[in-house]
Amino acid sequence: MGFVRELRKYRDFKHALELLDWMEKNGMTISTTNHAVRLDLISKVKGIEAAEDYFFNLPKSTKNQKTFSALLSSYCQEKMADKALALYEEMKELNFATSTLVSTNLMTLYMKLGQPEKTLLKELYRK
Repeated sequence: MGFVRELRKYRDFKHALELLDWMEKNGMTISTTNHAVRLDLISKVKGIEAAEDYFFNLPKSTKNQKTFSALLSSYCQEKMADKALALYEEMKELNFATSTLVSTNLMTLYMKLGQPEKTLLKELYRK
């Protein structure tokens, strides 16, 4: 995974994804963290629809806070507010919305949408 990390560091997402694919094809076990990294790379290389397909086809055992957060991040980067907020609600139900990364992604989404007046705390903790 060190090479994948280096490729991502230099924003060579296409080759990082190809390396992950090669690793899996050659029998390496892919951890849930690696699934989240792959989801992020798929979003950047192949687009959000391909990332959604990957996420929805993951086994239930690999759908955890990291993979949900990776998809949420992709939605926020693409300014897909409806999907991001729907996924966030699902994450809250699963108790996966507890990390600061989730909050940061939603803040970024609101800033990209030109809605800085929306306080994240109100959105996050409304009942």
